Amino acid sequence: MQPRNLALVGAALGAGFGAVGLIVPESLAALFGIPLDATATVLVRLVCASYVGFGALNWAGRDLTEGAAWQAVAVGNATGWAISGAVVAIAVASGLGNAVAWFIVALQFVTTVAWLGVFA
Repeated sequence: MQPRNLALVGAALGAGFGAVGLIVPESLAALFGIPLDATATVLVRLVCASYVGFGALNWAGRDLTEGAAWQAVAVGNATGWAISGAVVAIAVASGLGNAVAWFIVALQFVTTVAWLGVFA
């Protein structure tokens, strides 16, 4: 996938999931079978704020032409998606969430691999 197209997909994923999680975190978590208390709601909003930030980074970088700049964007994205994917995978494997949550793990894995491809 071309870096620009991946950046556009990343912008949509980041802004989309992030905005939903900021506005209605309980509804987003319910989709994955995860109940939220007040502390968890704040933490979901915090994570979703970072997703919106990645979305903004990808949108702003969509027209980069310098290879080194793309590598920097790719490292940031791959790192963020890989770590969040590992955290979600551990949580789901521990019994938190439902089968739909594994879709998010798969999406994070695919996104990580795609950004690693841009880095390479």
